[in-house]
Amino acid sequence: YSHPAYYCHIPKTGGFGALLTFSKIFKRETLYKCARGNNRSIAWKEWVGKAKADKCYIVMSEDRFKLWEEYNGPKPEHVYTMIRPPREHILSQYIHCSELKGRKKFLIKPSLDEWLEDWVSVMKKMPNFINDRAQYKTSILAMMKKKYHCFEPVERMSTHLQFDANVTKKELSQRFDVIGLLPFFSTST
Repeated sequence: YSHPAYYCHIPKTGGFGALLTFSKIFKRETLYKCARGNNRSIAWKEWVGKAKADKCYIVMSEDRFKLWEEYNGPKPEHVYTMIRPPREHILSQYIHCSELKGRKKFLIKPSLDEWLEDWVSVMKKMPNFINDRAQYKTSILAMMKKKYHCFEPVERMSTHLQFDANVTKKELSQRFDVIGLLPFFSTST
């Protein structure tokens, strides 16, 4: 391969399960040395070079789609991602923050309804969330992050993958070689 494939991991969509599956398919240990989290200190070109040295066929990051364009690096040979139904995705984020012992955990533990109502009030202040997100990052969103110290559940998948409701199937197929749907993942592997 000329460049490793890229797995665009959206937190709480089954990314590490997918990476384990890639390890089995390629018969290589890819779990940690090929997953970089959202480590912006490694530029894309350096990352590709390190991935080749580590014999990674696929690299995984929680960075946004098209990370390579930010660093003028080579486009990956293939691009993959995994999504899950939005309600399941939001519930998974809530459970992660309220019940699991992880690096992200609620500072205060609201009920699911309280947490969602608070985010709905944010959405009302930001009617075009995807486009306005950067504008509010240091104000409303910073306040919510400080208050809850957890995921930002609103439009998480579409923001991460940089698409809106008008994206066509053709555009998605040009961006990704495979878009997995988490509820069907275990039955297809």
